[in-house]
Amino acid sequence: FKDALANLEKAMELKSTDVDTQTLFIMALTQVMRDWRTADQASALIEKYSSRFKELEKNNTYLSLATLIYLGQFLESYQDEKPVDGDKYKARFEAIADQNKDLSIDHNLLGKAYSEAAVFYFRKGQVSKAKQLVATGLKYSPRNYELKARQDMMK
Repeated sequence: FKDALANLEKAMELKSTDVDTQTLFIMALTQVMRDWRTADQASALIEKYSSRFKELEKNNTYLSLATLIYLGQFLESYQDEKPVDGDKYKARFEAIADQNKDLSIDHNLLGKAYSEAAVFYFRKGQVSKAKQLVATGLKYSPRNYELKARQDMMK
């Protein structure tokens, strides 16, 4: 898949607006990312290709992949107690989700990420920030069980 991705990069340079080329490119990209242990590599690649091939920013499959990567980074950052990094990835996720209301989003991962951030601030005594994070998460996933449970716990 690494070789395929390199060849598909060349194809994207020639026909970046072609839907079939984009689909093959995204499929190869997804397969390459499956073998990585950290989301850092994946988010760097998403950002590289987003800036290199602007047409991908109109492709729902690519954008869904990007939200998956950013939610993973958001979660991982708060698990590692790195709120600055977490907020950076949260903002990237929200920017995509706000501009693309019909995207397919991993609601379980979303619930885990926003819950982890809320717990981080709750433990620090910043209850209003924790509540705000849960409310923001529910904006993107209104029926999310994990976020609703967190919301009930903080009432």
